[in-house]
Amino acid sequence: MSIIGYTLVIAGIIFCWLISILLWRFSYKEGIQQKLLSLIFLIIGWYAFTYLLVAKGWFIYCPFVFRLGMPFYYLVPPFALFYTQLLLKERNTISSKINFVHCLPFLVSLVDLAVYYSKNYGNLRYITEQVLLDPVNSYILGSGFIPAWRHYFFRPVHGCFYVILIAVTFYKALKSKRIQNIDKRSRRWLFTLDGFLTLNYTSIFYTSFIKPTNSYPVLETSIIFAFTLVVCFFLMSIKPFFSPFLIYQSKDKNNNKSVAPIYEQANNEAPDIVNVVLSEPKKKLLSHERAMEIASVMDKAMSEQQLFKKVSKIGNLADYLNLSPRYLSYVLNKHYELNFNDYLNSFRINYVIQLIENEQHKQFTFEALAREAGFSSRTTFFTAFKKQMGVNPTQYLNEK
Repeated sequence: MSIIGYTLVIAGIIFCWLISILLWRFSYKEGIQQKLLSLIFLIIGWYAFTYLLVAKGWFIYCPFVFRLGMPFYYLVPPFALFYTQLLLKERNTISSKINFVHCLPFLVSLVDLAVYYSKNYGNLRYITEQVLLDPVNSYILGSGFIPAWRHYFFRPVHGCFYVILIAVTFYKALKSKRIQNIDKRSRRWLFTLDGFLTLNYTSIFYTSFIKPTNSYPVLETSIIFAFTLVVCFFLMSIKPFFSPFLIYQSKDKNNNKSVAPIYEQANNEAPDIVNVVLSEPKKKLLSHERAMEIASVMDKAMSEQQLFKKVSKIGNLADYLNLSPRYLSYVLNKHYELNFNDYLNSFRINYVIQLIENEQHKQFTFEALAREAGFSSRTTFFTAFKKQMGVNPTQYLNEK
């Protein structure tokens, strides 16, 4: 690869890691989307970094790094799937226990890496020297309890499997027209990120199975092919710098105001006592009209789409509505005078009462009724019901 190609790779690495830091730094407390994207950029940057070391032969000076990132490469495809599903509103959380299955390749590879370092700690430099002499040795030497070649062949299959899942997610969003609920900027960014990952994994699959090669890295077999991937990597890494809404967790698209002025506190000098006394009252976060508008959006989403069954935290609801959690918290406190749990439970209780009024509750036990309405347990259901209705569900049914 030419000096231009390597320069683009180095610049892409720097941009990836810088974006990763910014995304994590400016993610709000429950901003799981930004944290997932931050980790994706961090791992992709590390992958490009190790590729550069191998391609230039520099890894011989830091043999410990040779396989260090291997387990984490298995996290990029599921993280990309989760990020896509969250942004397209196909899911509202990733806390489900079933998501543990997505991390199994990572955990197995992590144990394999530990075995690799424990078995070969004194031979790491020898292994890298042999790989430098003959790249085929990377498939043979330095295995943990799993032969090294299996990772190189399983990873493209694993990545392409998730590329298919991401494509299915897009198809479902298009079919249900849910993709129209997110703004065009976010859609373009999703196509950029997932398009790059698709190109990356399908190209590795191609060079591993369809047109296999003994060269390592495989990109060295085709200068045009390698340069195309490098340019795409570079463009993907700089894209967030031209889309600041990704870093600062979006502007409120209806109000066109930043979620949190990043430099507001940094640029303001500490006021003296006179300025504090004479200063005007602090400006409201939202106007009354805007607060009412957000309240209407919240109520409509809760009642018509039954979000009370799907969300459990204010951050989940904020992600779904593409609004700042600060705005939702402000509306709940100022407009409803409720905390989020009480607001959420009010819709759940009203849903249960509607089932009782329509005599549809008879097919449920109290535990099943609680789950149906979105409660985590019978106890929380009874507590919330009595708090709102003054009696527990059993007493309410007896009075009917």
